[in-house]
Amino acid sequence: MLVLVGGQKGGTGKSTVSTNLAAMRAIQEKDVLLYDLDPQRTSTLWASRRDENNIQPRIDSTQKILDKRILNSGVVIRNELQSLIPRYQDIIIDAGGADNETLRAAMTLAEVFVLPLMTSAFDIWTIDVMNNLVCEARQINPNLIAKALYNKVATQPSTAKKEISESDEILEDFSGLKRFNTIMVYRVSVRRSQSKGLSVVEHKPADEKAIEEINALYREVFNDK
Repeated sequence: MLVLVGGQKGGTGKSTVSTNLAAMRAIQEKDVLLYDLDPQRTSTLWASRRDENNIQPRIDSTQKILDKRILNSGVVIRNELQSLIPRYQDIIIDAGGADNETLRAAMTLAEVFVLPLMTSAFDIWTIDVMNNLVCEARQINPNLIAKALYNKVATQPSTAKKEISESDEILEDFSGLKRFNTIMVYRVSVRRSQSKGLSVVEHKPADEKAIEEINALYREVFNDK
């Protein structure tokens, strides 16, 4: 299964989602590849830290950062992904702030596109661009599931409820995107686990609420597979 995690707005937790999903698939003994398209290399650094700390299971990862001067970067990415798909049960792509051509190419092959968004900082222009890319990609890949993930939501219940409601109203205007039922709250344990090359479910002491949220997202993304 090919899962694409991406978007244009920074700081929404794309690499966190990518690395957690990859680790959880590996824990389920799936042959998974973490494919890093993010120029910040966060997922690659996470995987390196995991190797340094000899954390098992090991996560295969590869980085593909294209020079912006390269023509037809989307074709390059699509061709490489097509060659990798038969070799792995799952590929998790951390697209980060990848350019539109690269994102579009990945969308034409992905089964699920996860768009992390912060409810406190919804960017209409960004959502509009992503919605258009999804609609274009579905002309080639009509079965693409594309959903927004509300991430780093406020811990204060009344604030969270208000921001989620306002974000839902905005999202309704975009036909290509729905949202996951899972809501992920901003949690310190998530940040701490990342710095150690761990997933949330591996971090000690365990944060049961964070584990519950990432498990819920996992079930939605992989449809309990």
